[in-house]
Amino acid sequence: MQRTFLTLLCFLTLLCTCALAQNDTPEKETPVPSKITSATVFLEGAQVHRSATAQVPAGRATLVFTGLTTDLDPKSVQVSAKNDGFIILSVSRRLNFNKPPTTNPESDELYDRLDALEHREDLLKTHYKIARAEEEILNENRKVAGTTTGLDAEQLRQTVAFQRERITAIKLRYLSITDSLDQLKEAREDLQKQIAELGKRRETKTTAEVVIVTQADRPVTSDFTLGYLVPNARWAPHYDVRVANISQPVDLRYRAKVSQESGEDWSGIRLKLSTGDPSASATVPTLPVWRVYAGSRPPTYRPAPKSTASFGYRKAKGVITDASGEPLIGATVLVQGGSTGTVTNLDGQYELDIPEGASELIVSYLGYQNKRVSINASARIVLDEATDQLEEVVVTGYSGRGRNQKRNRPRAKPMAGQTMDMASAPVPVNTERRATTVVFDIELPYSIPSDGKPRDVEIKQHDLPAAYSYMAVPKFSPDAYLTATVTDWDQYNLLNGEVQLFFEGTYLGTTALDVTSTNDTLELSLGRDAGVLVERKETDEYRKRNFFGGKVTESRGYTISVRNKKGQPINLTLLDQVPVSADEAVDVKLDLPKGVRHEEKTGFLEWKLELAAGTEQKVQFGYTVKSPKNRRVVLE
Repeated sequence: MQRTFLTLLCFLTLLCTCALAQNDTPEKETPVPSKITSATVFLEGAQVHRSATAQVPAGRATLVFTGLTTDLDPKSVQVSAKNDGFIILSVSRRLNFNKPPTTNPESDELYDRLDALEHREDLLKTHYKIARAEEEILNENRKVAGTTTGLDAEQLRQTVAFQRERITAIKLRYLSITDSLDQLKEAREDLQKQIAELGKRRETKTTAEVVIVTQADRPVTSDFTLGYLVPNARWAPHYDVRVANISQPVDLRYRAKVSQESGEDWSGIRLKLSTGDPSASATVPTLPVWRVYAGSRPPTYRPAPKSTASFGYRKAKGVITDASGEPLIGATVLVQGGSTGTVTNLDGQYELDIPEGASELIVSYLGYQNKRVSINASARIVLDEATDQLEEVVVTGYSGRGRNQKRNRPRAKPMAGQTMDMASAPVPVNTERRATTVVFDIELPYSIPSDGKPRDVEIKQHDLPAAYSYMAVPKFSPDAYLTATVTDWDQYNLLNGEVQLFFEGTYLGTTALDVTSTNDTLELSLGRDAGVLVERKETDEYRKRNFFGGKVTESRGYTISVRNKKGQPINLTLLDQVPVSADEAVDVKLDLPKGVRHEEKTGFLEWKLELAAGTEQKVQFGYTVKSPKNRRVVLE
């Protein structure tokens, strides 16, 4: 009985120990690949949405969404799941700086060829030193022979011939070695360019990861949606305004220039454009108390600052050159004490994500002395040539070559090129009007690479009912300007932007659309129309100058002709002016026809003309100015 009890006690102890050991085992992380499916682009910033499918184990588990941009705002991360068979306990974001690239046969071959060139260069430099030593010995022998007596003429001739033969051979050897070194230098620079290009293609950049901890009673498979904000994205509206003729509505194409530098390409995604700005403060401003006293000033009203995100890293970029200013291609740049690094491009430039806490970079390049520099946001680094023969550059930041560990080198996986499918015709768009913003949902997929270049996206096409009118100021210009007036324009959700104008199939130029006015009508200036001719001429019988009783009287008169060469009737507003007296001694009398509107304070004249197709109208006006002789008044 006692033996059975001891056996049972040992079994329970072992079972408890196993359970405790299982609980102490760290949770295994499961990587979850995801794909960008949509993005909502704001006037500044964008909200990116990713989708993924993952197996959620029973119990507590850790899932890691990998390969995300480092520019995502940690405070904006949101994760949702469609399966309710588990709960999400926590969501966090972290950075992955240490992912060394794998070996690459292509780069191994380039480095092997570079090693062969270095070996050949060392041999040539050794032969050069040997030739130099022989030349010095011959020079010393010539000095000794010149002071030594006892040589007959034949011996002296043979000695001189030997000296000449060897010196000639040595000089020719110098030329051959120099030419070979120049060729090796060109071949080495070509290989270094190839290595730099390959290194940039295969360079592994810092990535962000979103870690979620789940709790499930049983294993389940679920679809996940991951969303986050990125700051380096934007869209700006612009418009194409086309008018076939003044009897047709305005054809307005609402377009957007979309660009982003978020660090990840958007390929074939559902695109939404929002008029909102997530970085703007949503807090109502508060007025401070305005206290007035001797010497006081009004209070200062400062707008609330835009929200900023901390990404856990900072960017450093610069250029690496030699002492003469020539860029060094393929130079290695490493963060001191870590494995984060990069290589310079064909212009000697580098850009690197620096972990928090890092303070120094180590820069190395074949044939130059290694250099340790402080990390600056932007820097120019100059390397000095090595004083001795070519030394091997030891780089500890990348994985080695496998079979040959002479020098650790950058390996990077080539990134597939991205293409952009642009629509040339109007695309289906749904417009969502929310409380404070408007969202345009583009139904066709778009691709926006992360290169900062604007891509054209068509939002909407509107036929705007418009009233067309012309305006002319012939005193300054003989042209008639066409204007389209649109009412109830708020329904089209327009924003300030550049407008490209097309009238009757001809490109007129660009103008700006300003929708900040609170008027209920929107005026679109369509530019000059050569189909309407305006001419202003002085009327000779009006031009007079008389002197009487110490007064000078002068008269002027003008005739304005307007001709409509178009096939449709037009409405035209004609503007001119008459002088306004600013002196009691100066008297102005006007001779104005009926139908003109005159503003007495400004002297402006305005006619509203209606011209049928192919007709012409003329208007006349005049004025007389009487002033003292000693007060000269200059008229037109």
